Amino acid sequence: TAPFEAAVRSAPGQSTEWAVYRGFPPERKLSVRSRFQLTMEPLRLDRPPEYWVFRPDFAEGSKMTAAFVFPGQGSQAVGMGKALAEAFTPARAVFDEVDAALGEKLTTTMWEGPADKLTLTENAQPALMAVSLAAMRVLEAEAGVDLKRDAKFVAGHSLGEYSALAAAGAFTITDTARLLRIRGRAMRQAVPVGTGAMAALLGLSFEDATAAAAEAAQGEVCDVANDNGGGQVVVSGNTSAVE
Repeated sequence: TAPFEAAVRSAPGQSTEWAVYRGFPPERKLSVRSRFQLTMEPLRLDRPPEYWVFRPDFAEGSKMTAAFVFPGQGSQAVGMGKALAEAFTPARAVFDEVDAALGEKLTTTMWEGPADKLTLTENAQPALMAVSLAAMRVLEAEAGVDLKRDAKFVAGHSLGEYSALAAAGAFTITDTARLLRIRGRAMRQAVPVGTGAMAALLGLSFEDATAAAAEAAQGEVCDVANDNGGGQVVVSGNTSAVE
């Protein structure tokens, strides 16, 4: 646990995937039969962890049901996936396939930015899928994970549904990258950059957030888009109204 703890302490705000990668360098393979202490609360990277949670025990006879869930837009960050590609050949192959499918070096935008270019929906969506599938390929190659054997479900939030379908083999990575480019471009054309915005309201009930959005609208669009639970409600609409 020492390398993992060092990675967590040195990287507040970074992703769990990044910390796990830092904690387990490529020369040390993960064991599919490793058991880890379960924590009573979510793993946090902005404070020293007290327990370690990586993945369930997939040993034969395990009673735990596993699901692989993939993230949606908003999870993107410049540099994501670069260390994974440098350390693992299967990850590099995924990024190369996505670049080839789109006919451009999306990886350059992913790893070098700028952030506003990566955030464009037609870039962010295939980029996040690429990182998700790269991580999946590494788990398959290094940890022996087999979705058909080890997982009961795959799921995703928004574009993460496409990542889940690709991970399950319903789509090829090439087709998924192209679908997400089309999907992202259509979304941007429907609401041009700068016209709309989203924001998460923390600490408000759904009812209070709905009322606040209605008050902020002032003749424009501002309404509740997602109820994430736990006092987090997302509103969306015209940029000026959301702000």
